[in-house]
Amino acid sequence: MRIFMRGLMALFILLSFQQTTLANDPRKILVSVPALHSLAASLMKGVAKPDLLFDQAKDLNTLHLNTAQKDKLMHADMLIWVGPKYESNLITLRLSHPELVRKELTLSDNIPLFHKPIAQAARHADYFGDMKFWLDPRLAKMAVRRMSAMLVTQFPDNYEHILDNEITLIAKLKKLEAKMHQVLKNDKSVPVNVPKSDVLYLAWRFNLSVPNCAQAAAKLQGFGKTHGPEQYFTMMDDILEDLRICQLHQA
Repeated sequence: MRIFMRGLMALFILLSFQQTTLANDPRKILVSVPALHSLAASLMKGVAKPDLLFDQAKDLNTLHLNTAQKDKLMHADMLIWVGPKYESNLITLRLSHPELVRKELTLSDNIPLFHKPIAQAARHADYFGDMKFWLDPRLAKMAVRRMSAMLVTQFPDNYEHILDNEITLIAKLKKLEAKMHQVLKNDKSVPVNVPKSDVLYLAWRFNLSVPNCAQAAAKLQGFGKTHGPEQYFTMMDDILEDLRICQLHQA
């Protein structure tokens, strides 16, 4: 009986240690670019903090990942990224490590994307298509719902918290879209044809009379700002102000 009690106590200590370890070492969520990282951080608020893979714009155009980036990928439990046509420097590593494919969420797979003429797209990371779908608040909502559905599988004990965060975030995105319509004085109609634009999703969603705005185009990925839940909305507010000025001065 004494031996049994000792064994039971040892099992209890082992299980307690495992629970403590899991609590202190939560699932590692890695997000490729700042705009998506911010949305993921909003969904995970109060649960855990996602890590960011690329914190500089130049990282998207390098042929190979550096050691720190590779380490983040190999130790991540889940990768949220746009897709191989955007973060093309992940392709080689994914081919040599097929286990990475099994833990990734590729958002461009199920979100409608606008395609650019090849001559226009060839000089950019988003070759053939404009992958910056997060600029359209409605497409951002689609991405948020997909991320939320996958995050609850990583944090089953916190699924209600994540779903509450999703509701809050969706509401903020709806308010953002309404604000953009109001500032840009748009009647909520969209053009029949996709315009040639350096702010493509914005020009289409808000039917901009002036479809190009270099100042806004320089801010579309969210690099250069403090990372966190509010980064996406700060980025969009800055872009909105640039668009407002462009519409006034170039009309």
